[in-house]
Amino acid sequence: MNDAFIGVLIGAFVTLLGTLLAHWREQRKRRSEEERWYGQFFLQRKFDALSRLHEALVDCRFALGVPPRPEEGPPETFRARIFDAYEGSLQAKQDALIRARVVASIYLAAEENEQIGLAVDGYVAAVDGIRTRIGGHLRGPGGQFVWLSIEESKKFFEGFKPAAECLKRLLAPPFPGLEVSKRGTKRAQSTP
Repeated sequence: MNDAFIGVLIGAFVTLLGTLLAHWREQRKRRSEEERWYGQFFLQRKFDALSRLHEALVDCRFALGVPPRPEEGPPETFRARIFDAYEGSLQAKQDALIRARVVASIYLAAEENEQIGLAVDGYVAAVDGIRTRIGGHLRGPGGQFVWLSIEESKKFFEGFKPAAECLKRLLAPPFPGLEVSKRGTKRAQSTP
C-alpha cells in the first residue's frame, strides 16, 4: 500500500510540475508576443513619422523651384494671382514640414534633430525671403525680380542634403550581410 501511495504521489507531483512548466512557458510566450506587438506598433509609428518628415522635406525642396518670371504690368493683374498662389503653396508646405518635424522629433536623437532643424530653419528663412520680395515687388515699380537671395538658397540647400541623408539612414538602415550599391540595389556580401 505504501508503494502505491508513493507512486500516486510521484505521479501527482510530476503532473503538477508539468502543468506549472506548461503554464510558465505559455506566460512567457504571451509576454513575448505582447512585447513584439508593442515594439512593432511603435516601430511602425516611428517609420511613418520619419517617412512623412522625409516626404515633407523633399516636397519643400522642390517647392522652391522658381515659377516662370512674372510679366510686367500693374499688380492687380495675373501677376498678383501667381504670386499669391505660389506664396500660399510655400506656406502650406512649410506648415506640413513643421508639423512632420514636431512629430518625428520624438524619435530623433539630439544630433539628428539638429540636422533636420537646419533644413527646416533654412526653408522657413527662404519662404520669408520670398514673401518679403513678393510684397515689395507688388508694391514697387516692377522691374527685375529675384526669388531667392544666394544666402537664403544656400542656407536651405546646405541644410537639406545632410538632413535628407540622415533621414535616409534612419529609414533604411544597413542590414548585416547585405551591401547596397550606389544604384540602390542590394546584393549579398560574400564571406571568405
